[in-house]
Amino acid sequence: MAITMIVTYSLKPGVERSTFAQWSRDVDVPRCRKLDACLAFDTYVATAPQDGQPDVVEVITVTSANDWDAAMQSPGHQDVLARWDELADEDSLAILHTTSVTNP
Repeated sequence: MAITMIVTYSLKPGVERSTFAQWSRDVDVPRCRKLDACLAFDTYVATAPQDGQPDVVEVITVTSANDWDAAMQSPGHQDVLARWDELADEDSLAILHTTSVTNP
């Protein structure tokens, strides 16, 4: 059963939101959308986050959490994860698995 993951995180100190946005638009989102497990993937960058709020929100619909996790661990995706790790603060990462009540 498909699920939608709401993913939030902050960027590492010194990483500009514009730098992240370009990488996300040019590399991360297109590569993720090509994965068999990915049904939809959109990334949003906060325009003016308040203290404690994340810089990034991703809305990702996948065939299943297990399929997505396996795709993330595939050898062909490791370069994307490595760059994400350079930009994003993994300690701030939060993932909420959801199902739609308006679009079942």
